[in-house]
Amino acid sequence: MAIGMTRVYWRVPGTMLGEPQTIGAVMSWYYCLVHQRVEPEEGCANAERLGPYDTKAEAENALELARERNAAFDADED
Repeated sequence: MAIGMTRVYWRVPGTMLGEPQTIGAVMSWYYCLVHQRVEPEEGCANAERLGPYDTKAEAENALELARERNAAFDADED
């Protein structure tokens, strides 16, 4: 995060506690390979996760997207 930027978190009705929401900042989501779950930027080390993704839904689909990309790469090698 750039110096001088402040990240603000609040709870939006209908969301779970602990699910970060931001004001004035772009939120990125990751899929943690160690914990097998989606997490915000403030999570595990990047070497242990896939991403970043623009939305939580995209991060939830990270493993399927990786399988599709690997299959396309393998098919292209032939």
